[in-house]
Amino acid sequence: MPCYVFAGLATEQAGRISEALDLLPEPPPDCGWANFLRNLDELDFSQVPSDVRAEAFAAFAKDPKAVVHDRGIRRRIAPMLDGNRQRIAMALSLTLSLPGASVLVYGDEIGMGDDLSQPDRVSVRSPMQWTSGKNGGFSKAAPSKLIQPAIDEGRFAYRHVNVTQQADDPASLLGQVKALIRAKRGVSKLLRGRALPVSNDNPAVHVRAVGDGVNLVLLAHNLSGQKQDIALGFGEHFSAQLSDLLGRDTFDVHDTLALSLPPYDYRWLQGAKRNWPA
Repeated sequence: MPCYVFAGLATEQAGRISEALDLLPEPPPDCGWANFLRNLDELDFSQVPSDVRAEAFAAFAKDPKAVVHDRGIRRRIAPMLDGNRQRIAMALSLTLSLPGASVLVYGDEIGMGDDLSQPDRVSVRSPMQWTSGKNGGFSKAAPSKLIQPAIDEGRFAYRHVNVTQQADDPASLLGQVKALIRAKRGVSKLLRGRALPVSNDNPAVHVRAVGDGVNLVLLAHNLSGQKQDIALGFGEHFSAQLSDLLGRDTFDVHDTLALSLPPYDYRWLQGAKRNWPA
């Protein structure tokens, strides 16, 4: 799944993500998938078609030092997405919106970087950046005594990216991730529901609607760096009121819904149907 998601992020085309969801087999009853974008190994493209690999490598592995074992990308999410806070939040939102358990690698919730001067997979295993103090607050030991050095240079250095800096700021990446986790907790059962048919006329926006027959969640993610307008069709005689789980907007829907999404924006909408087409 992660490889297809990054191919979609690279091309700004939602079709790759839909393709991955279609390829996933149904888990056993009362079980689910563990969904993640990155782990502490490389992003391994050895088991996906060559075109999926080519799309992701062209965008995210231009530096040969980012490639390991000729099959994977040894980078964290934030550097791969150019440190764009909103784009990172959108990518994490997409992962959290999938059915099943969501897995976040420590530091991705604040936009930690990687250290390509380190060998192999060690590049993504830097100490957690808690503060702007010595070693990022991870240890009081001399930097030379750490098994793995903290990132202390560049835009992702612990002086610029750390938990303390973001903890009390709702607009920070950490603040956005906290809001997404609260939203997911509120609709986790619905996210595991059956998919509902929704037509979408914009290939740059990934849209998924799921529900239990009465209540539904609509999830929309703009993969593009440009504003995108979408027109969603639910079928004749559909009627529902949807509320924004991450904001205050409400939408009175009759058959169709029009949304305007700023660059790399996302929406989590929840509501109950008034009427559903036969």
